[in-house]
Amino acid sequence: MKMKAVLIVGVSMTVLSASGQVPKPGFGDEGCPETSLFAESASISGDDFIEVHRMHCSTNCPLYTVRVYGDGRLAWHGDKAVSSMGDATARVDAGQAQTLIANARQLGFGGLCDEYVMRAFDGSVSITSLRIGGRVKTVANAAPSNAPSWLYKLDEQIAALNAVQNLIGVKQDHPQPQR
Repeated sequence: MKMKAVLIVGVSMTVLSASGQVPKPGFGDEGCPETSLFAESASISGDDFIEVHRMHCSTNCPLYTVRVYGDGRLAWHGDKAVSSMGDATARVDAGQAQTLIANARQLGFGGLCDEYVMRAFDGSVSITSLRIGGRVKTVANAAPSNAPSWLYKLDEQIAALNAVQNLIGVKQDHPQPQR
């Protein structure tokens, strides 16, 4: 996915729709759907997943990709400033994994824009993907952006899993985005 860095000044914060679930796009945000990709009734299987790829940061923060499957499998690739460089696997509690996936769906992940553009040039870039029932939604977030605050919190919840903390092996130094 091609990433863009765009300076946007004077952009208002994300406004939630009447349901509070699907954020309306801000200036420069791209690929914003009218409805969610995921049906609330779809069950979560062991092969469904949530993935975070931290790919850029203005400081020396950990850069990695972590995928948490519905059955508790965890796939890891450490790129920079982590104790576990390269590929690794681990496990988390399957209930905890399914809760993360279900929460992302419930919060409205399937209705997010494909890309949230940076409002300043000093933030981080992450790509978060969610797979449920064979459908995959990927969201690129160049922080600070108009992405909803719960997207940042979702990424932080995944990074806070004990298995992920063991692979990171260092205290995370992620700048708090300006929202």
